[in-house]
Amino acid sequence: MISQAANQSELSISNLQNQIIKELEVEKWDYNKTRLVKTKLQIRITQENNLIYTKLEGVILRQELYQENSRNLEVLNNMEQIAYLQWHGEYGKNQRKVGKWSATWDGEALQNVGGYYKEDLKEGLWKEPIKNYWSQAKVFESGEYFHNQKKGRWNITEQDKTIVGGGSYNELSQKIGKWIELDEGFYDQLKVTWDGEYKQDKKVGCWDIFYENIKIGGGTFGDGEGIKQGNWVELGNGFSYCSRVTENGEYHKGKKVGRWDMWYKDQDNKQNFQMQYNYNINCLC
Repeated sequence: MISQAANQSELSISNLQNQIIKELEVEKWDYNKTRLVKTKLQIRITQENNLIYTKLEGVILRQELYQENSRNLEVLNNMEQIAYLQWHGEYGKNQRKVGKWSATWDGEALQNVGGYYKEDLKEGLWKEPIKNYWSQAKVFESGEYFHNQKKGRWNITEQDKTIVGGGSYNELSQKIGKWIELDEGFYDQLKVTWDGEYKQDKKVGCWDIFYENIKIGGGTFGDGEGIKQGNWVELGNGFSYCSRVTENGEYHKGKKVGRWDMWYKDQDNKQNFQMQYNYNINCLC
């Protein structure tokens, strides 16, 4: 049985071999801001086939064996994942993943998490941690793979199996139809979701933003290219469970234009106007 780092995204192997350093942006919890923030790390593959995660100043956070013949390099997106998440399974010919793989978090098994590989490709039913899984966002996605591509219905569930989101993929593994997606900053005290429609992997039409199942914002994606258009109410940079900051204004071809107002609600649900600012662009064509 071999352990390997958990995966939530993939990088081209050729970009990292021969000790070429790749900068990676990951999420970590900021206790002062009480929200997830992004921080930069570096990853590299050494000539000895070690995959190493380091802080920019050189402090090693994680080191593990890299399987040279793997089809894709799968990397972690979250500081807690780097510390706690491991995948366990077997390698077959040419050091490619085969058979059943399962996951642990801080040494404890994640129940029913995992699935089967065939020649390094995910096949059949899988249950996986979401991209931003951490101790305050124990959320999973589950559905079917065919030759490493998602297909059909996928559900997003919390640890107690409550369905909080999901949608469908077509035969090309493109998102289609109605979807409920989690906001990137989703966690136990900030359950923000997006509700709308996909067409060939692009957001289209009206999308609503919900906090604790109450609509707090949204807007329209136009042109069939997933570009924001028209009036939007969206989350502000300081949005948290104790200070719900939203911004209201206009988009033109994906760019903010004109006057934007910033509002916030405190924990007592009292709404206050905070400030306004203006965006100017030279050409709206």
